[in-house]
Amino acid sequence: SNGSNDASVQGACSIVDLSGNDSYPDNVVDVVVEYFRHRADRMCKRVTFKKTKKIVEKFEKGCKNLQGLMELIKTPERKIYSFHPNLRKDGMVSRTWKKGRVTETFQERDDRLIYRSFVMRFLKPNNERKNQYVVYLMDGKKEAHLVKIVEKFARNRRVSAHEDIEERTHWIEPNLRM
Repeated sequence: SNGSNDASVQGACSIVDLSGNDSYPDNVVDVVVEYFRHRADRMCKRVTFKKTKKIVEKFEKGCKNLQGLMELIKTPERKIYSFHPNLRKDGMVSRTWKKGRVTETFQERDDRLIYRSFVMRFLKPNNERKNQYVVYLMDGKKEAHLVKIVEKFARNRRVSAHEDIEERTHWIEPNLRM
């Protein structure tokens, strides 16, 4: 389908996927493109790359639940969230999840924060371990322990360079250092 604005397809999903057709082997179709309209989450397009297992989802402005999400890219190694500029109160532009690390970028914040990174270690639950910065995962098999936070700031021209804060590193759980 071409994803046109025809009123007869409102609320519908247009899919062209030849991989289920017996006359087309799975290795022929690598890309599946889906177009959406009138979804509550405002997703308008999904592109699935079958060989690389990459999925790209595009979102229109307007879904408050997703806090300005513009694009989500999912691969087996990472998830990258990109946000519509100036729609988030915190100024977040992107968030990337990759193997125990979350990286966020920001713009136009009063505190000049432009980058923040969280490093986590995933461990089996242990009642004897004392760390107040733990996220208990839904499966109950692992705990995400916050190890380190790094924050980077844009240059503040009102103060001298040697007094300006460029980067802060917080070691939360020193025993779990990398």
